[in-house]
Amino acid sequence: VKANYFKNIDFSNKALQKSNFLIKNTVSYVFNFIDRNNKNNSYIANVDTAVKAIGDNPEIKKVLLEILWNQFAEEENEVAANYITTTYLSDLAKAEKDDELLATISAFKNASIGNVAPNFSFETTDKKGKSVSKKLSELDASENYLIFFWSTVCSHCLDEIPQLKEYIASKNKEQIQVIAIALDNDQYRWKNMTYDFPDFIHVYGEGKWENAIGNAYNVSATPSYFVLDKDKKITAKPYDIDAFKSYFSKISSENKE
Repeated sequence: VKANYFKNIDFSNKALQKSNFLIKNTVSYVFNFIDRNNKNNSYIANVDTAVKAIGDNPEIKKVLLEILWNQFAEEENEVAANYITTTYLSDLAKAEKDDELLATISAFKNASIGNVAPNFSFETTDKKGKSVSKKLSELDASENYLIFFWSTVCSHCLDEIPQLKEYIASKNKEQIQVIAIALDNDQYRWKNMTYDFPDFIHVYGEGKWENAIGNAYNVSATPSYFVLDKDKKITAKPYDIDAFKSYFSKISSENKE
């Protein structure tokens, strides 16, 4: 069935292009014919087979690949989603000058595990109490960094940030440094709350969901966690405070060994 799946499907047929037939069958092929023990390699091979079957039909190719990319992105399968971006979708978006799509898939890729975290600037205080501008890439005092996106009006954030403070208090700054980025619209409320967390580096992400740093990290919900190593490479994106503590305890134990 798999070998002959696309044999009699004509992707150039205008009537089929206007229906959901091609979408339904392409998605079904990519996600159903897989080796459960080697999913990502199966997904990638299936995408390649589907693209070959689509042939020289750039409009429907872009539609189908965008749908596949969205499916993998929603499932947080960065390997498969970024393969589609790098191998096919980025070039198609550029060819059609689809800047919105290009920005979306690029942001997802740039904020994926294994990539160097997007750089940004922030204001901090030096040993003399003077305000200075720094970049993420310039930090060099810790073996790990946690970028914690939160908001002063996010109930989950307000529940988790005290737990984060308590957990980090048991570590030293050579082990990990927290960079708390508030995606917010109330600078005064944010500033007042930062005094409760003096060991964090605080960044005000003005504009909330329209903030440049949040967009660079493809943040769509708060709280969001990004663990970086000393080279600022993203090593994990824990779901919540418990997942973060579990992950950091694990890598701390491995480092001791």
